[in-house]
Amino acid sequence: MSVLTPLCEKGVHLYGSIEELFKKLSTLHDYERQPPSGVVRTFGLENVRTLSRSLRLEENTIPIVQVVGSKGKGTTATFLSNRLQQAGLRVGLYQSPHLFSRTERILVQGRPASEASWLQSGEAVLSHLHLCDQTPSRFEVETILAYHLFYEEKVDVIIAEAGLGGVADATSVLSPVAIVLTTVELEHTHILGDTLFSITSQKIGHLPEDGKLFVGGVSEEVKQIVAEVLPDRESDIVDVFETHEITDVRLSKSGISFLMSTQLSNSSCVVELPLFGKHIPQTYALAHAVSEWILADVLGRGGYGEWGCTSVEGKRAHLERVDCGDGILLVDVAHTMDSVKGALSACREHFGRAVDRVVFGVNVDKKVDGLLTLLLEESTSLWLVRNPHPKGMSAQDLYEMACMSGECDDLRAYDSVDAVCKALQAQGGDKEQITLVLGSYALAGAVLEKLA
Repeated sequence: MSVLTPLCEKGVHLYGSIEELFKKLSTLHDYERQPPSGVVRTFGLENVRTLSRSLRLEENTIPIVQVVGSKGKGTTATFLSNRLQQAGLRVGLYQSPHLFSRTERILVQGRPASEASWLQSGEAVLSHLHLCDQTPSRFEVETILAYHLFYEEKVDVIIAEAGLGGVADATSVLSPVAIVLTTVELEHTHILGDTLFSITSQKIGHLPEDGKLFVGGVSEEVKQIVAEVLPDRESDIVDVFETHEITDVRLSKSGISFLMSTQLSNSSCVVELPLFGKHIPQTYALAHAVSEWILADVLGRGGYGEWGCTSVEGKRAHLERVDCGDGILLVDVAHTMDSVKGALSACREHFGRAVDRVVFGVNVDKKVDGLLTLLLEESTSLWLVRNPHPKGMSAQDLYEMACMSGECDDLRAYDSVDAVCKALQAQGGDKEQITLVLGSYALAGAVLEKLA
């Protein structure tokens, strides 16, 4: 059964280009990019359910895997998408936020969906907005747009990265066959609650009766909470590290290698990836376990172990190494205390020492006091830059806060990404000098666009 098509003649679009469509979508409130400005933010599935029913999305049976967690969602979803593609499946991946273009949020076979597909699905969804009691947000509309587009593209499986939480996230409008939980931390506490229990509940409490929960590298405390949130569902919970074992982890300046053994197929293999961080093997194992289950149990495409342990690409701007004159430049999207600590630790583990310079920019809604103290302690050079985002904090404000947080041999403030990139390019000398860029997707994307 096909979903409803746009209310326009075949091949004729109400919007002449994707830019026109994005201009229309930009009239919807975008909580990622715009401060509330008096808009009361409410969370629920009423809008997306209305749109889903009107477009008959619920009549489709394409399996959906929803990826939730405090961090690691993007890398896990990307690993999973690439592994399923390698097995011959046609895969739709919905992710956020983006680095360079909003089209990156809706991928078919690892590439942005075509402009024609965006226009067709965009027009279909927008033509039904009048049925909603309240005007949907941009994220809600684009989530429905993504599902509509994937159904029209006849993908074999959909991977949806949750935006925030899970229970009330727009991606939960259609029941997933599996939820993948990466990590749980105290984040977005004003929305998800201020305890690990409340946050975990928000991320997995909507697991369907016939669904599976795959749990990755969470703490023992979170595992116990999972059992409390989902009582009598032990058979539906897959702890990946009870079925997969990671050994012989080797870190180098070019990436990571490890031996992964799995009980599911009684096999093992060496995996080599051009990625950084000790979390990578755990993330890979999580995606591997889910992909094996999808292929063997959901789609019946073969037995466990048949598809091997091939290397796959990771997500960009996750400790991505960039050739930029002398020295080593790494770009990451870390912006929370735990993720920043993880990025700094990965640099030490792979390169044998601490970073020499940190370039940092962040949004005004982030708590940065502790982050600045950490960065001042970890690096002798801290360059602060205005994050190129509507909610970006000014470099001067960051500089003043840094001055109150500690001392640094080389503390600077740059008003633009262009200025800081020119300064990085002008640096010469030590080829082993390590510079780490972090703070947000917007900053990472802008730096990569300038230097990569």
